[in-house]
Order: sequence, then C-alpha cells, then structure tokens
Amino acid sequence: MFQLEETDLKILKALPMSGPSFTPVFRALGNLGIDENELGDRLQLLEERGFVQLAGLGGSYAPGMTLSNGIHNVGLTAKSRQFLRS
Repeated sequence: MFQLEETDLKILKALPMSGPSFTPVFRALGNLGIDENELGDRLQLLEERGFVQLAGLGGSYAPGMTLSNGIHNVGLTAKSRQFLRS
C-alpha cells in the first residue's frame, strides 16, 4: 500500500478542498518551502496514486511540469478529500 510522506501530506493539506483554482494553489504550494522540482515530482506521484488531478496550460499535463513551467490547475480528488477528513 502507498504510504504518504510528510511532504505529500503538506501538499494535500495546502490545497483548497473545493476545487482547483490557479492563484490560491500557486500561493499555497509556493509557501510550503518545497523545491519546485521536488514539488512537481511529488504532485506527479500524487496524481498517479489518485490523490490529485493535474492540468497543464491548454488542458494537457506532461511529466516534469512544475507550477512555473506549465501546471495550470491542481485539484484534490474525492479520494484525497475523504482521506483528509478521516
């Protein structure tokens, strides 16, 4: 079973519970003190595990994107919201 690391929990807790919105997400994740490349890697892993949904500029997401080079939206999935509430 996939174990969430402390960094993953920080990321999930920083995201708005309601839905993806670029400005609040950019501010929240940018203030976590996580290197942007690591943040991109962690977001990709969280997406692969079904915890977040990522979208790039133009709607497509490519591995290796970060907030400054292409990630446009990051949103919690139902799985994440349920996990964070428990």
